[in-house]
Amino acid sequence: MAATTKPPAVSLTALDLPAVEFLTDEQAENPSESVLNERVARYYHLTLTAVSRAVEIAQVSLLYAMALGQVFDIAFRRHTGEFADWLRAASGEDGEGRSKISTITAFRYRTLYLKRDMLFPKDGSEPTCRTLQEAYIKVGLLPAPQPADVPDITPPVFRLTFKTPEIPPDQWPPADRRDFLERTQPIVDLREKLAALV
Repeated sequence: MAATTKPPAVSLTALDLPAVEFLTDEQAENPSESVLNERVARYYHLTLTAVSRAVEIAQVSLLYAMALGQVFDIAFRRHTGEFADWLRAASGEDGEGRSKISTITAFRYRTLYLKRDMLFPKDGSEPTCRTLQEAYIKVGLLPAPQPADVPDITPPVFRLTFKTPEIPPDQWPPADRRDFLERTQPIVDLREKLAALV
């Protein structure tokens, strides 16, 4: 077999995270500031730790899938025409007599292995994918997610906003009446022009 690009080694740390402890309803009614501060510090740190480990685990799962893909590639070439039977024998059967690993999954993993150069650059730079889903998209097994359709909403041509006092116009001071008439005259002119077009 020709020299292959090897994925970078990723260390998998044990998931040694403490259980999540919610405050009881009684405790949550009036917790002390020290309890709140301790929980913020603790759970913020644990959240960051868990996210970091999740990313690491996702990359490790991709590497495991590719390692299986290498095995499936060898078996596929060795057991031509009998791969599904070999896969059932090698992976075992579920309770319904089917292979624990489907042929679809096996072919996906095999494709990841065969297209590993697309996923892990030969120059040793950062991998282009960190999860199985990203890798499936990169090698063409899944379509790339489409951006959400945003309706084409054309903003209105105009916006009319004004506020008047909640007193009848006949009780407005004369200066306010003149000011209102002057300011709204362009609206009156526009209304007449639009009325002529309708």
